[in-house]
Amino acid sequence: MKWRSLIYLILILTAASCSEQDRESSVGDEWINSDTRVLFFDTLTVKSSTLRLDSVVVSGSRRTLIGQYDDPVFGKIRSKSYFQLVPSRYSIDSEAEFDSIAFILRYDKYTSGDTLFSQKYLISKVTEDLEPHDELYYNTSYYSSAADIIADHRFHPRPHSKDSTHISLDNEFGERLFKKLQTKEITDANKFLNEYPGILVEPEVPSTAILGFSKQSYIRIYYTNSGELVNEEETLDLLIISKNTFHNISAGLSTNLLPGLPPQNQSLPSWETGNQSFIQAGSGIATKIEIPHLKSLDDLEGTGNIVEAELKFTLNVSKNKTIRPVNDSLPLLIINQRNEIIGEVLGYHNQQTTARIIKEEYEFSTVEYSVPIKKFIDDKIYEYDGDNWSLLMYAPQINSSVDAYELFAEDAPKEQKMKIEITYAIYDE
Repeated sequence: MKWRSLIYLILILTAASCSEQDRESSVGDEWINSDTRVLFFDTLTVKSSTLRLDSVVVSGSRRTLIGQYDDPVFGKIRSKSYFQLVPSRYSIDSEAEFDSIAFILRYDKYTSGDTLFSQKYLISKVTEDLEPHDELYYNTSYYSSAADIIADHRFHPRPHSKDSTHISLDNEFGERLFKKLQTKEITDANKFLNEYPGILVEPEVPSTAILGFSKQSYIRIYYTNSGELVNEEETLDLLIISKNTFHNISAGLSTNLLPGLPPQNQSLPSWETGNQSFIQAGSGIATKIEIPHLKSLDDLEGTGNIVEAELKFTLNVSKNKTIRPVNDSLPLLIINQRNEIIGEVLGYHNQQTTARIIKEEYEFSTVEYSVPIKKFIDDKIYEYDGDNWSLLMYAPQINSSVDAYELFAEDAPKEQKMKIEITYAIYDE
């Protein structure tokens, strides 16, 4: 076949060009008594592309995200949050008088976007049962809410210097809730949730940042009890039910680099996206990496084995667009030909395999990563249906952040290009 001949030619030329690096080596007991020639090459074909997962599970996220900003690559990044809460108690003195009600949103210090500008949140009452439709909540999960707004709050975020933001809610809403508790119309969690399924907090357009909030946030009712000598100020808190509190995250795309993405079973090749591929948490955008011609190694003369295999790639952290995060490691999964996730990428001791930083050159706006993939390649060669396996690289904290990454692809300039480096031992020629 033509492609096999072509790959074979490339491998032979690479081996010849690297002949000065060839070395005698004993790489295992099997080869101790034989002459072993070790070849190193980095020209095996690799193909990268960008895909979007149909949905991301956000159940169990340790924070909730609220806000919006415009990203030059991913378009309008937006997150709104649904909260389910129940009272800490169901008793209020019959002589007590309502004062006010507020949502205390506690910062957890996560931010993305520009927090120098003021932000505005709108709060409304959820009007349908806030229960997962399929046992889990996803970034696409949506529930109806009332048209009436119970808070319209503008503030300057201070996530690193304050512990919370105080949002005053509509007094009529608060007093109605107060009376239902005070008159024993609501006496337990079931009755409360039938009347108040949840609260929706969403950003008003335009906004410039997404903020992370702790699930230790709460709604507080302030009221006064008449005492014999002085009036006593009291509070009653509505506490968050963590398992039914989640965010809905979307990436609008419609930019020059990413005008849109097809369904999950397809991906957008890097040559259509500026010789880059992309990752974005929250909305489930990830990079697919294919290694299509592994069996061309069979064309090498003699009997041999892969000794080492590493995938290397470079992040674009240029500040010309927007500040991108740099994470110590990036996780990978195995996907099939339909881009369905079928497993983790593991090492020979069943340890999780992640891409880790090996070089940082901020002068050139790049950070280089390397990930060992020998076991993945061995499995791909020898396992049933392995031919159809690819790698999927995704964002850490995929369900609790909106962090984004730009990867230089296989057709990028030489010092930036994505590549696979293989050390191959031939021990029987």
